Amino acid sequence: MTKQEYINELKRGLRVYPVAFQNEILEAFEEHFNAGLAEGQSEEEIMTTLGSVEEVLQNIREMEETPVTLVNLHEKESQEKAEPKADIPLNNLADTITKAVTDSLKGLNISIDDIVKKSIHAAEDAVKGATTYESKHTNQRYYNLDDDVVDADDCTSIQISIPLGDCDVEIYDGPTTSYHFENYHSLFSNSTASIHGTVSNDTLLLESTGGHVSGKLVVYVSNMVEQLMISTKSSDIDITNITLDTLKIQSISGDIDIDCSICEDTMISTTSGDIDLRRVNGSFMISTTSGDVEAMDVQAEQFTVQSTSGDIDFEGSCDDLAIKTISGDVEITLEDTVTDARIQTTSGDVDLNVDNEDYNITIETMSGDVCNHTRMRAYKESHRCIRLGDGDADIAIATLSGDITIR
Repeated sequence: MTKQEYINELKRGLRVYPVAFQNEILEAFEEHFNAGLAEGQSEEEIMTTLGSVEEVLQNIREMEETPVTLVNLHEKESQEKAEPKADIPLNNLADTITKAVTDSLKGLNISIDDIVKKSIHAAEDAVKGATTYESKHTNQRYYNLDDDVVDADDCTSIQISIPLGDCDVEIYDGPTTSYHFENYHSLFSNSTASIHGTVSNDTLLLESTGGHVSGKLVVYVSNMVEQLMISTKSSDIDITNITLDTLKIQSISGDIDIDCSICEDTMISTTSGDIDLRRVNGSFMISTTSGDVEAMDVQAEQFTVQSTSGDIDFEGSCDDLAIKTISGDVEITLEDTVTDARIQTTSGDVDLNVDNEDYNITIETMSGDVCNHTRMRAYKESHRCIRLGDGDADIAIATLSGDITIR
């Protein structure tokens, strides 16, 4: 079956739905095919990922308890107008709690508003059937739903494998190691696809089953966990407030965000996904083809980035900094003196911001312009080599045609 035959069969199956709905679905599938072809997938591979047309139509039927067909569309709209939705009166609960505790808390250093908010949260959680806790690093609340999942309290390692699908992955610190998966019922996923968890040799393995999975996987990591490994194709990854010995991430097109985390060794490999690091500590080795790398408020012993065309933005302190790119632009802001820094680019521009003048900066370029906006004295050692300053920390910048600016 070709792409056009697949689309035509899908179009015939959608005839019972309103025209606007048909056009929306067909347009979405056209975009999905175009995106897959642009990434180098064949039509057959894309159709295998999507599943059969009948499976897609079944997904559409499951996404609506009562399908929005031409027959029942008017009836459904009339019923919605006649039956307004009811709201849960949580404000009354807040007033009641405030009145009940005000007298007993007089003279104590505690906020009534805080107690009210936490009480409302507890009531909301009771409705949802979930328990919550607050992160030890932030005031953000996270749900820990009572799912039927494996016992992972004693695990020291977590492995996450999602080769197919658009499943977002969120990692947080928690009092115990647990996970929760929510299926989004995507048109492009198998309705039976899910995340399955097993425990073996102190390792929690979370892997997708049933084909193309769409949803959100939330994992809570206790202080028992020392190693986290994630392998995915297009899933976005968000990691917040964790401390690990080892973090390994392999991705193709998903974005990666790491915030407020400490990892002794972090290794990230991606093709086109962007990487965003904020308030992180440890050693980092990053490899990307076209994804941008933005690292802010970094305290690193070693920070290494290899890129083809992605831009690289680094701000923080680092003992050993190494950046190599072909055409991506590089912007570096050093907050403390580095021991050693090496920046190499072919045609990308380099913008270096230093916090003091205790540097020995060696610049090699073939045709790029060099602008020095500091008070460091410049020495021209050859027709293609310039040295700035007489400091102890060594910075080497090499480029063929990129412009170099020192501020």
